[in-house]
Amino acid sequence: MHGMTGPARLHLDWTRCDGHGSCAELLPELLVADEWGYPVARAGERDPVVPAGLEARARHAARSCPLMALRLLPPARGRPAPPERTAPLSSPAPR
Repeated sequence: MHGMTGPARLHLDWTRCDGHGSCAELLPELLVADEWGYPVARAGERDPVVPAGLEARARHAARSCPLMALRLLPPARGRPAPPERTAPLSSPAPR
């Protein structure tokens, strides 16, 4: 069996989030609240990497979310986590 490799990631379920903003207050190193109170990753990542030193605080932020919209994703099993996408997911519409 392969071990866990790579960093943990923080995942926000947008279908559950109501913009209470508690996660951004509890984890300001990774999240910031936008003008409506919804959390946004400081680096713009979809599922930001959680540095090892912040895992306990990220777990606490996830447990503290009133709508359970925040999850700490474990490291990938048996292979390193994929690199972050830097290119857009889709091409712009033709004109």
